[in-house]
Parts: sequence; C-alpha cells; structure tokens
Amino acid sequence: MKKLEISGYRGSKFPDWMLESRLPNLVGISLQSCMNCEHLPPFGKLRFLKHLELTRMDTVKCIGSEMYGDGENPFPSLERLTLGEMMNLEDWETNTMGGREIFTCLHELQIEKCPKLVELPIIPSVKTLTIADCAVTLLSSVVNFTSITSLEIEGFDVLPDGLLQNHTCLQKLDIWEDQKPEVAVKPAK
Repeated sequence: MKKLEISGYRGSKFPDWMLESRLPNLVGISLQSCMNCEHLPPFGKLRFLKHLELTRMDTVKCIGSEMYGDGENPFPSLERLTLGEMMNLEDWETNTMGGREIFTCLHELQIEKCPKLVELPIIPSVKTLTIADCAVTLLSSVVNFTSITSLEIEGFDVLPDGLLQNHTCLQKLDIWEDQKPEVAVKPAK
C-alpha cells in the first residue's frame, strides 16, 4: 500500500497496524477529522513517506517525539507537510531529538487554522511556506526560514515588523487579507 487516508476515525488512539513495520511502503498519509486522538503514530519511522496531511484533529496538543519515532533520521523522505484546523495544537517540539536532523527533505510546509500554535521549529530545507488564519505570533517564526523561495500569508490583519528580513532567496510573496478569491471552474463539455 502506498497511500492511506483516514477520515472521521473516532478512537482515542490509532490501531497498532498503523505502525511502520506493518505499512513500510507508505508514500502519502492523510488523517482528517480524527477528533478523539490525542497522540500521533510514529510516522517519522516511515522511510518512504513523502506527503503527510493532518487536519481537524482537535485533541492533539503537541507534535513531538511520539510522532518522530526512535529512528536515527526521522522523516528521511518527507517533502510536504500540512497541518490544518488543529485548534488545540500548542507545541511543535524538535529539540527533544538529541541532535538528530529532522525533516531533511521537507520542501513545502502549510500551517492553516492552528490558533494556539505560536512558534514553528527551524526547518532549513523548507522552500515553500504557507501560514493561514493562525496566531499573529506564529508569523514571527518566518524570520527563521531564510531559505524560503515562496511565502503565502493569509488571514492576518497585522504583520510583525521585520517579517521579511534576511529573506534573500524569496521569489514569490502572496498576502491575502481573508480567503483567496474563489475561482469559478467551468465543467468541460
């Protein structure tokens, strides 16, 4: 199996079959509306995982060592990470890894509607960063992403001073007051 999508799971913890040894070839994972799960499986052990999307997981308060697993190089292939509508997410820990590099291949990071998250970890490999409808203090973390080439900010009334200092690689900047304008798509005939 290469892709796994779980939506609306009501359990308080994920089943054992979601561990790395049972799903070693996963490339994409999407967990949506798993409202009762407080802890995330050790996805960092999945050697081939390239895309991870976590949305509407209201009881998750921290992303930390339980998600990284006990491997030497957590998330060795992860390229895109999306965290959306995680209303109680407060902390994203990376300092517990004892010097191990995390997210070495992560190029695209999207954080949307995580109002309690106030700081992002420094991830030097990120090139595309999207922050939407979060606490304005989260925007201060953008200063640490000096290698980004694309930045999208959405849903903020105020932008912090020095937001774009030291961003010599930035090629594209999009700032939206509210949501992006809807684009009408006409069905093909």
